[in-house]
Amino acid sequence: MRFLFIGAHPDDCDEFAGGTLIALARTGHTVKCVSVTDGSAGHQTMSRREAARVRLLEAKRAGEVAGAGYEVMDIADGMLEANLVSRHRLMAVIRLFAPDVIVTHRPNDYHPDHRATGLLVQDCSYLMMVPNVCPEVPPLRKQPVILLACDGFQKPCPFQADIAVSIDETIDAKTDMLCCHRSQVFDWLLWIEGRSDLLSAGEDEKYAFVSQSVRERAKAQADKYGEALVKTYGENGKRVKYAEAFEISEYGAAAGEDVVGVMAGKKGLLR
Repeated sequence: MRFLFIGAHPDDCDEFAGGTLIALARTGHTVKCVSVTDGSAGHQTMSRREAARVRLLEAKRAGEVAGAGYEVMDIADGMLEANLVSRHRLMAVIRLFAPDVIVTHRPNDYHPDHRATGLLVQDCSYLMMVPNVCPEVPPLRKQPVILLACDGFQKPCPFQADIAVSIDETIDAKTDMLCCHRSQVFDWLLWIEGRSDLLSAGEDEKYAFVSQSVRERAKAQADKYGEALVKTYGENGKRVKYAEAFEISEYGAAAGEDVVGVMAGKKGLLR
């Protein structure tokens, strides 16, 4: 199957679905990550031009670690709008890859780029099959399943876990993938969160901090969405330690047991 992970920034796909996409790539599926913006706003000292250059190189390294393609679009970070130009550009990316499954942000989020990315995918969901829209790229012949990544936002509606995937076997690789984005996880995020103690720390200490954070978030999802894990894995779901959860978008195709089984890597255990 073909899986397209669409984030607003380089490192977003890694953050919300790194363990899942690595597992999919390892089991022979075709996986691609797309960052809709260039990430150029995300550093405290670099210029936009330098940040964009660095983040593109980091994304390519992350893709190599994951065994996935990684494309970074050249829309300016912090300036993404859900308009016709951006819609057609993203639609072309989606059509050229022809995914069976798309995974992206929900349209309600603290970051305007995240919201715009989720809305752009939503706006493309039907039109990607319409030949007279964006006619320079052939339309898709079938609508993909669209999955929304887990977040903690409650308004206007909270996240609903329809699928929960064990990442017990890929949690370390997810950390390695995220740590390819050094300008983010070793610099920018520590700076914006006021962690001056870690900014001056060595790389081993920073890596340990990222690893702990990845585990805490994945464990929180496994604990909170245990019912979805049991739905996916049966009683074996109760033994899952780390998870990534996804909501099925009503704007995409129905996610059948084939998709759920492939996502979980445990098709033989499906009830």
